Amino acid sequence: MAKRKAVYKSYLLRVWRDEENGRIRIRLEEVKENPQILHFADVDHFIGFLLTEPPALERPAGAENKM
Repeated sequence: MAKRKAVYKSYLLRVWRDEENGRIRIRLEEVKENPQILHFADVDHFIGFLLTEPPALERPAGAENKM
């Protein structure tokens, strides 16, 4: 029986509160060479990203893609 290769990704997660309006901001950065960086304007969009299958760093709704 062939073994399936595990999908493993590492991220750096930064969370802070916006001083202007008190909203929580989230930045997610893939830990690799030439990482893709995603910014989430709210927790709901971030949680939605985490629940996507299969896990991938694609630009989900509510996220800004900055490289």
